[in-house]
Amino acid sequence: MPISPDSQRYTAFKTCYGTYQFLRLPMGLSSSPGSFQLLMDKVLHGLTFNSCLCYLDDVLITSETFEQHLSDLHEVFNRLQAAGLKLGPKKCHFAQKSCLFLGHLISKDGIQPPPDRITAVQEYPSPRSVRELRRALGLLNWFKKFIPNFSAEIEPLTKLLRKNAKFRWTSEQENAFTKLKSLLINSPILAFPNFHTEFYLAVDTSSKGIGYMLYQYQETASDSKAVSVIRFGSKSLSKWQRSYGPTKLELLGMVTAILDCAMYLRVLPDYIKYQQFTDKCDSEDRNITADTGNRDIPETSSQNIDTENQSESVDHKTSAKNQDTEISTEKEDHSNFTTLNTDGDETQTNLSTETATSENNTQNKLPSSQKAARKLLLETPNYDMVDGLLFHTRTAKCKRTKLFTSYQLALPEVAIKTVLRLYHDSPLGGHGGIQHTADMLKEHYYFPKLLQSVTDYVRSCHDCQSRKVTQVKTKAGIVAFKTPEAPFQVWQMDLYGPVPVSAKGNSYIFTAVDAFTKFLVAEPIPNKDALTVAEVLFKLVSQYGVCDTLISDRGSEATARAIKEVCRLLEINQQYTPSFTHHCLGLCERTHRTFAERMTPYIQQGKHWEDMVPSILFSLNSTANDSVKYSPFEILYGSRPKFPLSGHVRDLNLASIPKDYHDYLKQFSERLAIIRNEVKDHALKSQTAKMERANQKVHNLTLRLGDFVYMSKDPTGPGHKFKFKFAGPYVVENCESPHLYTLKDKTTSKIFPSIHINRLKAGICSQT
Repeated sequence: MPISPDSQRYTAFKTCYGTYQFLRLPMGLSSSPGSFQLLMDKVLHGLTFNSCLCYLDDVLITSETFEQHLSDLHEVFNRLQAAGLKLGPKKCHFAQKSCLFLGHLISKDGIQPPPDRITAVQEYPSPRSVRELRRALGLLNWFKKFIPNFSAEIEPLTKLLRKNAKFRWTSEQENAFTKLKSLLINSPILAFPNFHTEFYLAVDTSSKGIGYMLYQYQETASDSKAVSVIRFGSKSLSKWQRSYGPTKLELLGMVTAILDCAMYLRVLPDYIKYQQFTDKCDSEDRNITADTGNRDIPETSSQNIDTENQSESVDHKTSAKNQDTEISTEKEDHSNFTTLNTDGDETQTNLSTETATSENNTQNKLPSSQKAARKLLLETPNYDMVDGLLFHTRTAKCKRTKLFTSYQLALPEVAIKTVLRLYHDSPLGGHGGIQHTADMLKEHYYFPKLLQSVTDYVRSCHDCQSRKVTQVKTKAGIVAFKTPEAPFQVWQMDLYGPVPVSAKGNSYIFTAVDAFTKFLVAEPIPNKDALTVAEVLFKLVSQYGVCDTLISDRGSEATARAIKEVCRLLEINQQYTPSFTHHCLGLCERTHRTFAERMTPYIQQGKHWEDMVPSILFSLNSTANDSVKYSPFEILYGSRPKFPLSGHVRDLNLASIPKDYHDYLKQFSERLAIIRNEVKDHALKSQTAKMERANQKVHNLTLRLGDFVYMSKDPTGPGHKFKFKFAGPYVVENCESPHLYTLKDKTTSKIFPSIHINRLKAGICSQT
């Protein structure tokens, strides 16, 4: 199935080799099943429901004789060949007396559950938790059409799933669970409907639920008629439905059964009409015939039954001995159908209270829709006209409302925005929150969907979005850097300071950490000018070699032209972390903390602290790193460092040193390779564990191109507590990565590249 050129770009996906898009419809798209089903319906048009059934890529061909089966197969194959569709021979089965289709075993006798499913249900253990109970009920629900009175039988199990209910598996639940399995195992084979004979619908309604059975009297081989069950059905009752009286409960059961079996009874769901309704209860017959226009029967306001142009008659029978309801369909002409009126009143209800002008109450009649009529009747007593103004009576939900508020002025639609602006933007409103603004409005005014209107207005307020901090801040999941393959390939660079000025006039410390070995280099410098940093960087490269990548923050010294020129000349790939995201430079930031702990005692002693820097570096570089389990010195040189205090201790490993330098070189190379391979493994495990810990409490923010956002900023200077904490609104212009976005100010057209998602919050731009 080719995809239209305009829609192909919506299927695009990105790989390491480039971006691709589908030219033909793949499975997995939301529209794929429907589109493919439409294709199959067109290909098999005229054959469906005559000689075959089709569900997506499953085609079931049925025939009465083998000769007819060959003819039907030939016709289906011709249709598929003409459409260019191919079949998988291994998945095709021909001339079968029974087959599995959509989880059911279908044969000439009818429909029944597959044997493997019955075995699974029979061997299913008793649930020991709510989760296992839900799984068991899901399995049983699939076969409820085979189990009579399913809702009533399953009621002891479903009550364990109610709110605040404790899971206690007693003998009542065990007996119900065992009975359900027994009913399914011994369930009858459901017969195929014969639309040339009458249908019978037996309904059983009780306080536990509604159960019904659709059946027919079909002829057998001995020319006698036997009951053939078409399907079983059931429905649980809500808390309010259980309180219905017997008549209304039976009516609810009958309507539910008719709606569920509409496909068999050929009843169109529009509105219920009956020719005559006969109720036999306690040996006393009562005939009820009513005409109320198009009034709906309760509980069927959204789904109703139309039999005006059909040939069905309804015969309802109840007695003390037989509580079933039989509904038969006959070939008769009913042109005088009238609508069943549940309250026995054939007249329309008049309005007793004047309300707002509408098409219905100008005629002094209720609307034809039950939902609209019920809403109008419920709202009518809440309004009153005082001096030509429409007031609304506020419903008292607390003592404060009863004491202070009774009437609210009903606002017209044109005045809503003006009132919202006065009660929120003015100094008396004080840019209050949603609940504060809504409470102030409810004291004096009323209009439909007041809380929703207040919510939309407050959330779109620019001043509120620029100052107020959200309760749940955006926190994206971390993504670990790829571990380099060898030492000194990737360096992270940063500056520490300012610190107290040393005797030589140094007030900053230049630091660089190797991403593979975690080797630390520190150099005291007098200032953080770009030229000073460039000199130290050149010294670093001269001592340890030219690196592949240099990562730093966006400080002015790192983004200066001097640093860029050094990197360009040495062919170093310079990368920057996003602004205000110190965690992206984690190696340096974590090393700074330990370095500061070691240096603080010596800085406090005087201005000669810079003399202690080499010793502190030796201490840090000879200590095993927690993430890679080796010290930077060991990873670099393949051996442990020798400390001054250990000079008098005899080296016990001297005897194991090979006499031949070739053997020594081989042994040293193997040991160094083992260390570095273990470093890679330990680094990967450490990164994985760190990501799992950090990503446990993640509050992702999903952004799309064109969305409005606000960017956090750190106010400084006098009165910084009364400055806006967010700038915006900005528009998402580009997505550089899952965590980095490019923003654009639509007012000034200024571009903000590489903004981390943790600094953003979703914004709502006011339409006015």
